[in-house]
Amino acid sequence: MTTPAPERPIRAFIAVELPTTVRAALGTRQDELAAASLPVRLAALPGLHLTLAFIGDIPAGRVDDLTAAVRQGCGGIASFQLWAAGLGMFPHARGPRVVWAGVEGTPAALAALQTLHAAIHRALAAAAFPADQEFDFKPHLTLARVRDGIASAERARIAPVVQALTLAPAPFPVAAVSIMRSDLRAGSAVYTQLDTIALSSEG
Repeated sequence: MTTPAPERPIRAFIAVELPTTVRAALGTRQDELAAASLPVRLAALPGLHLTLAFIGDIPAGRVDDLTAAVRQGCGGIASFQLWAAGLGMFPHARGPRVVWAGVEGTPAALAALQTLHAAIHRALAAAAFPADQEFDFKPHLTLARVRDGIASAERARIAPVVQALTLAPAPFPVAAVSIMRSDLRAGSAVYTQLDTIALSSEG
């Protein structure tokens, strides 16, 4: 009898998904980056999201455990609203590696986001999921990544273009947290929602 092949690991992360209106606004900025012929790889528009935790490969049989851990981390946290606004670069404008849109909100909303991020990471650690620990959490929406091995003159073209672009505030609710699967296909990542956990209603 043939032994079934073991299931392949799942590359997982935890995120807040964005509504179509926000993705459309971000897509316009991506079009402007592309029009400038910058040496960047644009992130796939349908998959733009706010990452809360990157986990990496987990056994397929542990997805339910992961869902339970995230649900525990979300427990007691009420929904809130943020908005995408402004563009920037990591690690800095002199040597950009990532072009991003900012995530802003009221002080209370930004505090709620930090609380949610920390609670999810604590729950993941308790359940033995090796999530990246971003102690200095800087929420952002990745629009593009700078290509490797480019000349310094090419890299120097990026910052002036990004700094000239504007992004009007585009609001989005943080009403649920999604468990996502990432699959690399033809050099780009395809994201699939495995489960979603709703936050409690705003009071």
